Amino acid sequence: MKLLLYALSVLFYLQCAAQGLKFDNRPSKELDAVKPGQHRFDQSVLAIIQRDTIALENGTSESVTLTSGQTQQLSYSRQKLDNTIYAYATVCNQPIAIEGLTVSASDYSGLRLQFLGLSSADNDAKAEESNASVNKEFEYGIVQTSFNGTNDIQISVVAPSYDSSKWTGTWSLQILILELSTATNFALFYEQGGLYSLDTDFESGLLLSEVIPTNVTQPPYDLFVFDGSNLGINSLQMSYCAIKNANAQFTQADADVSLTGKLWGAKTRQLFFLKDLSAATEYQAYIVNSETYDTEIGTVFPGITFATKKDETCRLVYDLEFCSEVAYAVPSSSSALSRDALKEWYDNTTQSLFHGFNLTLQLMSCDVNEHVRYTIMRTCDNCRDSYKRWLCGTMIPRCTDTSVGGVGNDTSGTIFRPVNSSRNDLIITELAPDPYLELLPCAQTCYSVMQDCPSDLQFQCPINGKGLNESYSLIADSDLSVQYFQHRPTCNFLGGLQKNNAPDANKTNALTLVMFFLTTLILHQV
Repeated sequence: MKLLLYALSVLFYLQCAAQGLKFDNRPSKELDAVKPGQHRFDQSVLAIIQRDTIALENGTSESVTLTSGQTQQLSYSRQKLDNTIYAYATVCNQPIAIEGLTVSASDYSGLRLQFLGLSSADNDAKAEESNASVNKEFEYGIVQTSFNGTNDIQISVVAPSYDSSKWTGTWSLQILILELSTATNFALFYEQGGLYSLDTDFESGLLLSEVIPTNVTQPPYDLFVFDGSNLGINSLQMSYCAIKNANAQFTQADADVSLTGKLWGAKTRQLFFLKDLSAATEYQAYIVNSETYDTEIGTVFPGITFATKKDETCRLVYDLEFCSEVAYAVPSSSSALSRDALKEWYDNTTQSLFHGFNLTLQLMSCDVNEHVRYTIMRTCDNCRDSYKRWLCGTMIPRCTDTSVGGVGNDTSGTIFRPVNSSRNDLIITELAPDPYLELLPCAQTCYSVMQDCPSDLQFQCPINGKGLNESYSLIADSDLSVQYFQHRPTCNFLGGLQKNNAPDANKTNALTLVMFFLTTLILHQV
């Protein structure tokens, strides 16, 4: 037995010596007296206990976890010399504040990771600040970059050292490499487009996506809604996995989701009707697209902030059969009509008024030969569409809180409607709503009828300074854009909006009227 123990001891000694581990016969007190900057073990031993370098594979994301002050090395071996290598990194989780401790949005900036990238012929090289060709901080949870050349790729992800009295936890992230011969990479974050808030009431909200491709037949985006004060998710707002893995208050499952081509023009968009929201509450919402190269890394669109109304006077309606472009809160009945009954009442009332106009229009010369038509640039269909849009916008007023709760304190473009006061008497006699603020229709809605319909109809809009401001809100034509209406609008507009701000419409309209006149005059003389 003694002989066996001796043999095992010799083998253990030889194995340690082979790995560079040295035995020392000094007393323990002397061993403990290690000077600052020295290591108790040989450097070769320290290399053994460091984290191994992660080898990345093309098209497959890799999970990485980091603690405070830690660095993770990663490498990728190029497959072809002339390919471009795209690197995507997205933070899924980050340390959280100690329970009970209040932190600000600026405090989260101290948690940003650092991404270092190096394209080197030396496979033993490490990506460090001194030699990195790519040196980026993670912006709102993501880094996206590319490497050209013929060398393999070395990557380092560096975590900052945080104050343990303020923060706790680790970072987790996903890293994806795509080696492509053509520029068919995707974006982790789209800077434009995304999601828009159409309107809210005290318990629901209506959100609309950016235009989606015409060949898409199923809703492509997933929705995530968070409390408006969630600073953690706000600091990672460009990260797909952070949004997906966070504890969202509302998701796709809590909304009625559909595709529509009726709002903001004839192009298809995804519509979200959120229910069971809290009154007078602010939320932040994001949509993401998971249809990318990897299930763990997707595309995020810019988030929005929206708020519910305080009062129950306004009720959100949408998807009306006749007034299909109406998608906003309307004055509701004090007798608590259901949402569907309220929608049906407004739609039927407006359609019955349109019937008489349509009969009159059939007597006009707007669908005849262009030589005898009132203008060669318009037809009965143009007139009919403009009048319908005007009628829906005036017969179905847009309603908001008397305090403008949920959309700020700006009351531009609104008019106060006390009890027994409304745009039309039917709302007073049949709905009898409590006091509310009405967001006035855009004056352009009225002007379009004058421009598109025969003068024989004798349709006239009020003049600016002589009744216009009491019935309509006048804004520049260049403001009839998505960018304007995604914020606090100062008038209610039905119809298609421009992607970008339109040119000076005052000059354009004047020139158009002149061209109409001259062209019509010439044709009548021929």
